[in-house]
Amino acid sequence: MNLSFQEQELHINSSRDEDFATAYCSDKTWITKFDKLVKKSPDLFSVVHETNVGKTYRFPKRLISIRSSVRQMTDEQKKEAAERLKKIHSSHKFTNNIKQQV
Repeated sequence: MNLSFQEQELHINSSRDEDFATAYCSDKTWITKFDKLVKKSPDLFSVVHETNVGKTYRFPKRLISIRSSVRQMTDEQKKEAAERLKKIHSSHKFTNNIKQQV
């Protein structure tokens, strides 16, 4: 069964005395994100229930983050960040190439 765009939702629940939170998703975007996290980090994320319209996930509540605003960067800051990222990526490519050759 498919839900309309307006019916798709995400609910995150946690209790103060527990270390884990649960997230119910019927929003396909969030389901995709959580499924990737389950695959990448099965020790942290797991599917605890699944229906034909949604899934419930379990994960450490310490991973929940609420931000007050979006970071605003000047064009110069964006350029500097891009340069740093290029350096990081180029060093990782070099390291990955060496590992593949071994």
